[in-house]
Amino acid sequence: MNVKYREYNPEQTYFTVIDPKEIKGDDPLLPAIHSFIEGER
Repeated sequence: MNVKYREYNPEQTYFTVIDPKEIKGDDPLLPAIHSFIEGER
């Protein structure tokens, strides 16, 4: 598995919280992808 991690920096100046519902908006493709990945039927 090829995993990349960000370097830990205690001097980081900000932290961003990402709300997936805000990103999705009204795009009909995203709920379809989500249900496919989660295995919902």
